Amino acid sequence: ELSQGVAYNGYIYLIGGASTNDGTAQTTTYYASINADGTLGTWATTTALNVARKGHGVAVYNGYIYAIGGRNSGGTTVGSVEYSALNATNGTANAFANTRVRSTLTAYNGYLYLSGGAVPSTNTVRNDIQYAPLSASTGNTSGAWSTATTTLSSNLAGHGMVISNGVMYI
Repeated sequence: ELSQGVAYNGYIYLIGGASTNDGTAQTTTYYASINADGTLGTWATTTALNVARKGHGVAVYNGYIYAIGGRNSGGTTVGSVEYSALNATNGTANAFANTRVRSTLTAYNGYLYLSGGAVPSTNTVRNDIQYAPLSASTGNTSGAWSTATTTLSSNLAGHGMVISNGVMYI
């Protein structure tokens, strides 16, 4: 279960993931500048996650990075949502009640969106889309998670998702 990455404001960030040595979930957040020619600058670390995660979702919005779900080193599903202002300290956002792994997280127009993923405790893969509003001033989710009325046409885990011009692509 790989580290999750996002690009924002001229930098690339890699967050959490599993150790190549023994599969242990990681808390480390790496970043590097993206040069004009597409090469990367020197990798450095910034504020680590509060909870070690692998198989999690990551998104960036309005100067904040968000990490949701995944598993810890013991294989237990993590239900928390963390956020961090870039190069600042972490906070914990409103909890996500439906813990899962290999879901996809993205942010758009003041909301976090989570799609699909697997629920290890029941061995099921989901087709739902969850969303929560974000507070522009604090980075925290400013409301509870809700379920969208539209679902995915298939149960998906380990997929990709982007939103552009108000259209969600999965």
